[in-house]
Amino acid sequence: MHPNIRRWLGIGLLLTIIGLQGQNQRFAQAGSMAGPVLSQEMNRMLLEKNAPYLFRPVTNEDLGYPGNEKGKVIYWDWQSYLDTAKKQLQAQNYKAAWKTSNTALQLNPDLADAYVLRGIASFHLKDTNAALADATRAIALNPRLDNAYTLRAAANLYEHQFEKALEASTYALSLNPQNAKAMAIHGAASLMRGKTDDALLDANSAIQINPRLAGPYLVKAAAQLSTGDTAEAMANINRAISLEPGLPIAYTVRGYGNLNQNRLKEAEVDSETAIRLNPKSAQAHHLLGRVHYRQNNLKGSISELKTAQKLLLQIGDTAGAKTIEQEIQQAKQSEGSN
Repeated sequence: MHPNIRRWLGIGLLLTIIGLQGQNQRFAQAGSMAGPVLSQEMNRMLLEKNAPYLFRPVTNEDLGYPGNEKGKVIYWDWQSYLDTAKKQLQAQNYKAAWKTSNTALQLNPDLADAYVLRGIASFHLKDTNAALADATRAIALNPRLDNAYTLRAAANLYEHQFEKALEASTYALSLNPQNAKAMAIHGAASLMRGKTDDALLDANSAIQINPRLAGPYLVKAAAQLSTGDTAEAMANINRAISLEPGLPIAYTVRGYGNLNQNRLKEAEVDSETAIRLNPKSAQAHHLLGRVHYRQNNLKGSISELKTAQKLLLQIGDTAGAKTIEQEIQQAKQSEGSN
């Protein structure tokens, strides 16, 4: 069992693979490059870096954009800006959504919904401190706003504050038991605390509430992989991909599953797809490095592992980079012995 999996799953969610160990482990040791590749530490990191995908807003409302045929805003009422921000979030245009919801708040600083929208945009832009601040402000204005607690829970989860994530998502569900995103976040937090059965229950409930969300299927797959139910887990990952074909983390996790089953070509394709969708994914480059190692492409393995290491250092993850250094040295030793 590779010791990095739980760490590498960090919201986003999402996929625990083959066994859970102590939740605070941080790349304490390097795993064998030839053995199973996903452990609880890798799992945490995957979640950590991909949390935004679990909290993506989904709506069927045809809100439209305020403005004339050229797209210039001509209305100065705050509701038009809220509607536009929702549409921009749905389109994953997070910078524009932040600006639009911020404009709404300039027009009316007491709009709880606008703080939630701006907070969601900040969350997707990796500014969890701003997301938490906006969630707190929204709750102060409207303590019954379940989406504000859901935002808080997502940010808590991203920051590895699992107990706080459980608390916030639980309160969101007390306000709205049909909040599928809060249910999925509760499941992800439970998973990170080693409560696999609870995670499965939450994932199934979230899927029942809204079967069109990809996140709950990933949480469910994580729990299944942790119990060795690889076939069902892979089916749920494929379901998530069918719902959101552009979800890099799903391909990365499926690639690790394929690698565990020694399906090297499939794992290679998955890792390359994840890299194409997100070239800065350290997890995807790490996966490809391990695939190349199994393929005895040691030069390619070292190159991809170094890329993963560089990306981790860019985000300040020195512990992860240190462990990958051990894997690089392992590949170099194998290269020298050939």
